Amino acid sequence: MSDFNPSSIYNEKRQLRIKMRALRDRLTEEEVKTASAACLERLLSLRVFEDHKWIYLYLAFHKEMDTLSMIDALRKKKKKLAVPRVEGKRMHFYEIHSLDDCRAGTMGILEPCKENVTEIAEPGLMLMPGLAFDQDGHRLGYGGGFYDRYLSGHGGLRTAGICYDFQIIDHVPAEPHDLCPEILITDKRILFTPLR
Repeated sequence: MSDFNPSSIYNEKRQLRIKMRALRDRLTEEEVKTASAACLERLLSLRVFEDHKWIYLYLAFHKEMDTLSMIDALRKKKKKLAVPRVEGKRMHFYEIHSLDDCRAGTMGILEPCKENVTEIAEPGLMLMPGLAFDQDGHRLGYGGGFYDRYLSGHGGLRTAGICYDFQIIDHVPAEPHDLCPEILITDKRILFTPLR
């Protein structure tokens, strides 16, 4: 008999989201800036980064690891950038050349202006946000399931979760449909998770 209990996991995830948001919201702007620079340095050192022309990245909101500050550095490394736009229950990725290709969308989160950009579905490295991760790669997202749905329908993408080191915890509750990043990159270390 399985121990899987959807109701219990839902409540556990909800409580963990509240806790991790509160911890992240305590960061100062200087702490966010310093941690994001350290995370970028680790990202640039990875072979998987060097091996891919396309980098799929989220556009940071509130005090997420700041990917906005990484865009210029990624462009200088001759990487092509694709960022998400939520359309209904689906997420699509579009190429951008700079933040000028974006505008504030749902909840004030930056997203590509659909009329000015091209949808992308190329092999590449996807940088995934999250509120918490564990060393097995389980990821606590925001509850919408957008990354799980996108990745289940798009092969050819390698995946890396990027986060502050305190967001790596002992256990993240997981459901069968949850997809795990292969690599975790923080401001202090790089972890390679068991392959899924």
